[in-house]
Amino acid sequence: MAPSFWFILSLIGIIGGICGVVVSMIDDKDVPAVICSIIVLISIVCAAILPKDVPNGKTTYVIQVDDTVNFNEFYKQYDILSKEPYVNIYRVEERENND
Repeated sequence: MAPSFWFILSLIGIIGGICGVVVSMIDDKDVPAVICSIIVLISIVCAAILPKDVPNGKTTYVIQVDDTVNFNEFYKQYDILSKEPYVNIYRVEERENND
């Protein structure tokens, strides 16, 4: 899944706001520092609330794999998105062409 437009925009707002606060503090001007601080706070709230991933239209599964699974066949049918450390739990999605 790809990061959403709003999440990326929120991160840009956080970074830009922090830079604005630093520049305003160097110039000893309080009004821009307050405005940039408000932008940072709004961006943090938006980054926490808005969706962080955009679904790609594929169904993902979380499965537990035991030792009897033939991994050659498993890799042919599924794309592995992630694996939990120390346990055989995988997050997978089906491949486009199951030959």
